[in-house]
Amino acid sequence: MDLYKAVKNPKSKTKSTSEPTPVLFSMGYIDLIFKIKLTDKDLFKTEEEQKKEENPENEEEKENTPADRYYHIEDLNNIEDLKFLKDKKELWDKIGLSGGNDTLKQILIGNRISKKRCNIEYFAYNRPTFTDNEEFFNEIFDHVCKKHHLYINKEPLEDSARFTLKIILQHKGEFNTISIGKSFEEVEKERIIKKRRKQKREQIRLEQMNNFNNITEQENQEKEEEEKKKENEEEEEKRNEIRIKAAEYMAEFSQKRQEEIEKRRKILEQKEQNKNENSSGDAWSNVKNNIDLKDSEYKGTKDVQRMREAMMNNPNAQPMQNIFG
Repeated sequence: MDLYKAVKNPKSKTKSTSEPTPVLFSMGYIDLIFKIKLTDKDLFKTEEEQKKEENPENEEEKENTPADRYYHIEDLNNIEDLKFLKDKKELWDKIGLSGGNDTLKQILIGNRISKKRCNIEYFAYNRPTFTDNEEFFNEIFDHVCKKHHLYINKEPLEDSARFTLKIILQHKGEFNTISIGKSFEEVEKERIIKKRRKQKREQIRLEQMNNFNNITEQENQEKEEEEKKKENEEEEEKRNEIRIKAAEYMAEFSQKRQEEIEKRRKILEQKEQNKNENSSGDAWSNVKNNIDLKDSEYKGTKDVQRMREAMMNNPNAQPMQNIFG
């Protein structure tokens, strides 16, 4: 009836006494250590296990497998040898858990000594998996992790190596260790190697791209230089053609000028020759020869005789040699 009222009346002042469990989030590699303290009772074999050893399936091993009522801790070398733990669930709660790396170690120790336990959500980089022969231990693994409030995601954050698990067995004063997977240091080393290889591949790719770009740029530059060289050659050919035409024109012009000079020289030589032939005696004689001074031929008022005498007797007159010579 009270429960009905609480549901029917949402304003009911009932308070919940349970508080939510705090959750702690973390991430890293799975590197765990199981510590199992075994007693004689834990190592005691069942009758079926004793009979199985007394009557082995392989007849050749019959002489070498005497019946024994206890498991020897030094004979437990792998997870398959721990199959006897499958039916001893009361022993699961006695398994201790600690971290193999600093992250898990600090989280688990801090949660163990804390007054209020937290549920640890651990996002792992690697996958907690077991082989077919080790599959029985998967249930034990989950039970131990949940008992210590550790919840690991089933899907890894990255495709990495197998998770690391170390199982320390203790019986009285004897110890034995079973290890699977790789240690945190080995996983971290492999991760660094992969990262360096990736960086190297990226560097090689960038170098190849740079080389390709440099080759392309060099080819473009060579092509531009070739085109420029071709243009320069064409311009040089044009200039040569202009030079040849100019040289031909200058040769023709020089030849014509030389012919004209030669022609003028011949004309001047001819004139000089004619002048020399016509020049005999003094200059006045030439004047007299060229002037008709006969009085009988000039009838009229002009007196040529008097003009001649005036010219000959004029004291201010310059010598005829200076005029014509």
